Amino acid sequence: MLDIHKIAPQEVCGTALGLTTGLTKNTIPTSTLSVAFGHLPVGVSAKTLAHFGQLILSKKFERYDEGKIGNIKRYGTEKTPEYNVTNISSPVVLICSQNDWVSSLKDAKELSSRLRNVVETYIVPNTYWSHNNHLWGKDAQTLVFKKILDYFDKYRNNVN
Repeated sequence: MLDIHKIAPQEVCGTALGLTTGLTKNTIPTSTLSVAFGHLPVGVSAKTLAHFGQLILSKKFERYDEGKIGNIKRYGTEKTPEYNVTNISSPVVLICSQNDWVSSLKDAKELSSRLRNVVETYIVPNTYWSHNNHLWGKDAQTLVFKKILDYFDKYRNNVN
C-alpha cells in the first residue's frame, strides 16, 4: 500500500490542514506531519465528530444532542443544555492565535467574557500560527509549551 503521507506530507497533509484549520505550509515539520497523519484519526470517535459538527451548526457550547427522547432521559429536557462556563472557578489561561480557523480570536474573546478567572489571554505572536501549530508547530516548544509549563509551576501548590 502506498503511504502518501510519507511521500508528500507537506503537499497532501499540509494542504489538508491548510484547507480545514488555516495552516500555513511549512510551519509544521514534515516529519511531524508524517507521524501525525500516520496515526489519524486514532482517538477520535464518531460521536466526538458528530458533537463537533453539532456545535458548529448550533453555534452554542452545549451537551451532546441525544435526540428528543435521549435528551429527556439524560438531561431531563428535550433540548440539550448549554455548558455553564461561568461555574468554572479554576485559573484559566487561554492560548489562541490570529490564523486559527477552528478557535478564532472572536471565539476566545467570547469565552473569556464568560469565564470568571482568566489569568491570561495569550495570543501567539506569529501571524501565521493556526490551530495545529499549538501542538505540532516548529516553535510550539518556546511559544506555547513553555508558557503552559510555567503556569503549571506557578499553580502547582496553589490549591484552594
